Amino acid sequence: MPQHASERTNEDLESYFRYTSGRWLWDEEEQLRRRYRKFNVEHLQQIAAKASGARRCISMSKLNEGNSNKAFRLVMENSTAVIAKIPSPNAGPPKLTTASEVATMDFARTVLHIPVPKVLAWDADVNNHVESEYMVMEEAQGTQLAEVWEDASIDDKISIAEDLARLQSQMICITFSRYGALYFTHSAHPASVTAEVISHVPEHVIQDISSRFVVGPVVSEAFWDPERTQEVTGQGPWLNSESYLKSIAERELAWLVKHAKSHSSNSISAEVSATPTVSSHRQPQQHAVLYERLLKIIAFLVEYGKSNGQPCLWHWDMRPADIFVEDGRISRYREMIFYTGEKMLKLPSSFKDIGDEEKRQALLTKVEKSLIQHFYIQEMYGTNPDMVETWTAEQSGTIEHLMTYSENSWRTGLPPFRQCLITLWMHWDQIAPNTECPIHFTDKQLRENIEDGKLWNANQDFWSELDGVVSRDGWVTLEDYEKAIEIFQAYREEGLKTLQGEERSAFEESMNWLPKAEN
Repeated sequence: MPQHASERTNEDLESYFRYTSGRWLWDEEEQLRRRYRKFNVEHLQQIAAKASGARRCISMSKLNEGNSNKAFRLVMENSTAVIAKIPSPNAGPPKLTTASEVATMDFARTVLHIPVPKVLAWDADVNNHVESEYMVMEEAQGTQLAEVWEDASIDDKISIAEDLARLQSQMICITFSRYGALYFTHSAHPASVTAEVISHVPEHVIQDISSRFVVGPVVSEAFWDPERTQEVTGQGPWLNSESYLKSIAERELAWLVKHAKSHSSNSISAEVSATPTVSSHRQPQQHAVLYERLLKIIAFLVEYGKSNGQPCLWHWDMRPADIFVEDGRISRYREMIFYTGEKMLKLPSSFKDIGDEEKRQALLTKVEKSLIQHFYIQEMYGTNPDMVETWTAEQSGTIEHLMTYSENSWRTGLPPFRQCLITLWMHWDQIAPNTECPIHFTDKQLRENIEDGKLWNANQDFWSELDGVVSRDGWVTLEDYEKAIEIFQAYREEGLKTLQGEERSAFEESMNWLPKAEN
């Protein structure tokens, strides 16, 4: 419940600083430490009140926390409300993440005319009265899409999908000469360069952008991880996508050589499956070989997707909770969130094979989803056919998955990374016709990949069964915590009955976080 500022106790303040939106089954102490952030609540309220034209804040409540920041709703005595965000320590470099987010939102609002909240006050320097980096912005108007989507009409859903496509097209209409993160000129990192626009837009827009914005280092946590930071020559900006992708592969390769040998996975998701024998995937050299192969083909992959390879503003993470709608149309984005689409489902030719009502409803849901995706794709075709062509290219999905798994194969697993490389090797004539593939896999390696893939797939099946209850890093809602403990206790007991030798020891060690079941 929101509280009047003068009514707070030390315990109330601690709830602002701690992560309180869920729990972790393992490594909870470390997860909570990485999200704990103390700040001066009183000064944040004063700044928010001044920014919103009020004399004082009368209540402050914490919203559901994201993975890397805390958001608060502050209500003023004049009934206006604003949203304040405080970055958590795990967000990456908080000075850069705050400065870049503010600049990106301003760019979206003032240059691209995308409906995102206006930032009213911010400071990326921790040495301020709030004792933390912060930003205060308008509260988004409308209703969260997550609250109304299920009951919305098909017409409204199609309109929202078309709105997303149009907004996405607005984002990519301005392209830059560098890959990196956007910042204001006056708050730039030393490595930043002027935001040079290379797309065809009016001269006054180009001048406005170059005078107010720069492109600087990325804020991705992976590039600023203490161990990985030692292994990279820089965090951007990069001249081209090839340089950017190579820097990821080189970063991970250097980390594997120097650090992976002394590390075991601290994530149970990498160790537990229905048949928990994945220790072979923890050999650093096996991962290193894959990164060396990736480096040999990056230039070809970039050339394959060059029709849509210019740097532009982009955000892959579309969450319905961050999109607000009014009268069946998008009214506001809380953050820069966009929908990248999925492959369209084929419409069924008839309903003759449908049995009970539950199956019929499931099929109708698929039909509806397919229609929505169809109108989304059609809108994108009309505004940016090059992007759609890139999405629908034969191996575009494989390349996208490859880049995802190569971000940190030590965490996500070796088999899917290797399978992507094998798929590209097998279909190299689609990537670079009349060119010999620089990488090769032997029959023995292909057989090993099949066997490893079975184990990895079993692991995926295990986690799919827990979908909606436990995430792969062990996060659960407060309500599901006890239920999740019971599930893993039963799983441990079953595993100890069926496994023997080294497999049993490895399995038992991976489950040592779990409290012993009471007899």
